[in-house]
Amino acid sequence: MRNHGKFAYIFSIASAVCLCVSFLCGCALFYDGVDYGKFYVGYSKYERNAFVGMCEWNGNLDEMIFDIPDEYEGMKITELGGYIGRGYPCPFGISFETELYNKFGLEFSTDDNVLSDGTHDEEYETLVFTVRLGKYIKKLTKINGKKYLGCGGTEDKQADIVFKIAYRFEADEGNPVFYARDGKLFSRSDDVLVDEFFYG
Repeated sequence: MRNHGKFAYIFSIASAVCLCVSFLCGCALFYDGVDYGKFYVGYSKYERNAFVGMCEWNGNLDEMIFDIPDEYEGMKITELGGYIGRGYPCPFGISFETELYNKFGLEFSTDDNVLSDGTHDEEYETLVFTVRLGKYIKKLTKINGKKYLGCGGTEDKQADIVFKIAYRFEADEGNPVFYARDGKLFSRSDDVLVDEFFYG
């Protein structure tokens, strides 16, 4: 009986340790999200880092440059796109303010599987946004960089494409992971083009 009691005690201690480790790991995975100026930022106080999600455009053609902040409340912003909570996706990309959807008659957005062969580019306007990356961005986690905006679509009828979102990149020379050339983003390790974006 003594051995049984000792075993039960050790088992209960081990269970408590496992529970604490699981809790701490769960906390480390938990990201909160907040609107931060023109950006949506996800952050983890436990991991002490953050990511930038959607960049909201106000419709001003003179304000199509997005300087990705290096930090949020002392936490380095290291990723484009990410997840909040226990896995809710928050992609990086350009979004329109709500009033713009109403102004342009936009009803919903579609992704790169619509007219993605580029044969109908003359039928819609391309909006080119400049994105400036700092030295801390080291990972692309969730990207919505190949995006068309359309209107008039239903379940039975495909939307008419109105805008194509395209990007030009600038990158800090001190960034060890990415560099920009001719407005396009490349990986430093192998000089491979990052193909998650439409480039303008």
